[in-house]
Amino acid sequence: MRVSDTSGGLSRFFQEMRRRNVFKVATVYLIAAWVVIQIAETTFPALGLPDWTVTFVVMLLLLGLPIALILAWAFEVTPEGIKKTADVPVQESITSNTGQRINYLIIGTLAVAVIGLTLTHKRFGFGDSDETASGDAGPKSIAVLPFVNMSGDADNEYFSDGLSEELLNVLAQVDGLRVAARTSSFYFKGQNEDLRSVADKLGVEHLLEGSVRKSGNRIRVTAQLIQAEDGFHLWSDTYDYEMDDIFKIQDEISLAVVEALKVNLLGKDRARITKRSTTNVEAHNLYLRGRQFLHLRTLESTEQAEKLFESAVRMDPDYALAYSGLADSINLLSTNHGLMPPETAYEQAAPLLERAMILDPESAEVWASKGLAEMNVRNLDAAETALKRAMELNPSYAPAYLWYASALAENPERTEEAIEVLRRTLEIDPLSRVAQNNIAANYLTLGRYAEAEAQWLRMVTLDPDYASSYLGLYRLERMVDFRLDDAHRWLLKAHQVSERDVRTTIEFVFLYNDLGMDEDAQRWGRRIVLESPEHPIATLLPIFYAIKDKDFVLADQLSAPLMGSEISNLSTFRSQRLLTLSMLGRADEALALAQQWNPELLLADPVIDHQKQGPEVVGEVLFALRKAGNTSQAARLQAAMAQHEKLEHPDTLPAQANMTLALIAAAAGDTQEALLRLQQAVDQGWLGVAEWGWQFTESEFLGEAAASPEVAAIQARLDASIAAQRQTVEQQLAALGAGARF
Repeated sequence: MRVSDTSGGLSRFFQEMRRRNVFKVATVYLIAAWVVIQIAETTFPALGLPDWTVTFVVMLLLLGLPIALILAWAFEVTPEGIKKTADVPVQESITSNTGQRINYLIIGTLAVAVIGLTLTHKRFGFGDSDETASGDAGPKSIAVLPFVNMSGDADNEYFSDGLSEELLNVLAQVDGLRVAARTSSFYFKGQNEDLRSVADKLGVEHLLEGSVRKSGNRIRVTAQLIQAEDGFHLWSDTYDYEMDDIFKIQDEISLAVVEALKVNLLGKDRARITKRSTTNVEAHNLYLRGRQFLHLRTLESTEQAEKLFESAVRMDPDYALAYSGLADSINLLSTNHGLMPPETAYEQAAPLLERAMILDPESAEVWASKGLAEMNVRNLDAAETALKRAMELNPSYAPAYLWYASALAENPERTEEAIEVLRRTLEIDPLSRVAQNNIAANYLTLGRYAEAEAQWLRMVTLDPDYASSYLGLYRLERMVDFRLDDAHRWLLKAHQVSERDVRTTIEFVFLYNDLGMDEDAQRWGRRIVLESPEHPIATLLPIFYAIKDKDFVLADQLSAPLMGSEISNLSTFRSQRLLTLSMLGRADEALALAQQWNPELLLADPVIDHQKQGPEVVGEVLFALRKAGNTSQAARLQAAMAQHEKLEHPDTLPAQANMTLALIAAAAGDTQEALLRLQQAVDQGWLGVAEWGWQFTESEFLGEAAASPEVAAIQARLDASIAAQRQTVEQQLAALGAGARF
């Protein structure tokens, strides 16, 4: 019976709550509160208000709910105003009318909520846009600027730079966070540029900057996260620790930045942030110093980096990144500075990378280093696989994109694809001069000369201290426009900004040879031997000069001991050796080597692949076939080469292609075709290049035709053009003073 009375009492209580519109008031309140919370969460961050303000609003609204319900129960709206419900007789109550009005209010509140939220999102940029049509917000973006070294000791610069780079690499691995690459972020080091301008150039919304003060074994790191649009500090903190706690500092800063940016941190992201490549502080410091030197890319800095990475590995034999850095330094000493053939570099780097891969198979840096090593020895499939894996592991790791583009560019049919990868590189590393230079180089490969020139000219204006831009313009003038004097002007500029760059030294040797300035060429050749004795060109130059002087006995004496060495893998050496043997009447030996080196050229249907053999090697094999009396194979090889050049240049053969076919025809003994192609090349402006020009008049390539009036007329035109340009070059050198010829 009591249960029945209780049930009836509750029923009457709820009926009374409905009559007094308590439930409807609660509905209106909750809808309105939800709208207020949504607006607060959307607008407060954009207004620069701290996170706690949103929480404060939520708490106020929660406290207001019971108050609203109590007021709805205790009071009623009547025609005479608000009265206590207990004072209004039931028969005079108009709560039903009030309830109807509340229904309209609910509908109106919902409509206002939809409209208000839409307008608010658009106003503050949080709604869908053309760039986020899928409904998902785009990734947050940030650049880590180099932390300022406040230690008063320039030797600690590596530490502040290294900390910045480590933070950058960690943040780059967080899903939903786009991080500007190191090259671009560090471009602004030491510059007092407006932060909005910096963010605009880097294409990011936020900047992380800070300072490092190191004193003995104590370290103080101050970091601050800035919203670029208005300069508001979203977060800042100071960390005072012992040096042994440097890894803890990195973790805390990274996690704080992610939290401040409100990026959803997945379990794998947190694991990446707190991941330890080493716990040895001393090994870590050596690694940071090594990376600092490696980024400079000079010969001296790369050698110093190699030593530091070696020390880091000795300090911690389980430090994967140190092995990766050591492999990179070895490969760059080969590719950038020519201190060893690529095969030697690969033999040294491969076991280091194998060890690094065992230690950390999920490291983007290690996979990228493997890709670089494979690319340098033309294992292009393996390189592509490794570099793609590196990009998957860290989509913001710019070196992986750069090296991947270089691997693609090794195949002429994928040059356009390489350019697209380089453009993607510039999205994450917008100030990368290497990416910009490589785009221009690929334009040159595609024959888009105007675009290549415009790109390099723009680069020398924006970054006048970058030698590669000047070298690009040099190649354009020398190999496309055949303006040796203009080429010389650009080469001088490249040398002025990078005096020990072996690339410029080598080009001086061959350019002065083209200009007939033999003393200058030999002077630069001696400089190579003195400054870069391990560079292959230091070994090949004496053979080159012996051949040029027609001293083939000496050329044989110099080249024979190199057979089987790493030098013998180079295309230049092989062409020298083949020509030497043919000129000494040993064509059968030359063909035996050709069979060993390039058997595809001696097939019944010869295969031309300039990734395996340069055109000069094809010419020397043809000459050996001719000297050996194998005219049928020579004819097949000549036809295959002609077909290859026409496929490469389907519209009009450029001067260099005509010159190549002239050489090939001369080597095969097809004098008429050789003279025709030679005439066409010269009419197009061609001037002899050091490796081949002399062969038409000073070797047996043209036979008796070398003394013909046609060849004499062509030679006279070439001599006159070269003499005029040589005079301009002499004037350029005179303007620089006595030191120009050191």
